[in-house]
Amino acid sequence: MREQGDTAYITFTPDFDGIHEPKNDADRILGAGLVLRLPDLQSLRITNGRLTMLKRTAATLTIGLENTRVRTNQLIVNGPMTVTVSRNSYAVLGADRYQSLLTTVRDSSGLQLNDTQAERFTPTLSPNADVQLRGRALRWLAK
Repeated sequence: MREQGDTAYITFTPDFDGIHEPKNDADRILGAGLVLRLPDLQSLRITNGRLTMLKRTAATLTIGLENTRVRTNQLIVNGPMTVTVSRNSYAVLGADRYQSLLTTVRDSSGLQLNDTQAERFTPTLSPNADVQLRGRALRWLAK
């Protein structure tokens, strides 16, 4: 781990079961390889990883994914939540609450909203994006 100002840079090699395809394990809860407990988290950039975020409250949050899978559940973001999904990544947002959800899904990456609540939802999607809406997130189809 390397620290620079208020930023921590962490590099490690996770042990994945099976083929390293983020979408393949999008619906599975994986065991913990590294647990981080941070007092304040504003931004994450992850390459070649798997991340699960649970029960967290933030003023704002920005997540950037490359060849990565992220799962969330019970997040509360009182300001903008910005998610950029690219290079074969997959984001599964669970029963979370966001004031504003801004998503960018590039290339053939994917986004799944499972009962996700957002006062405002602004998607920017590539023509090859895989997007799934479930539960309360379905209200965005009528918009």
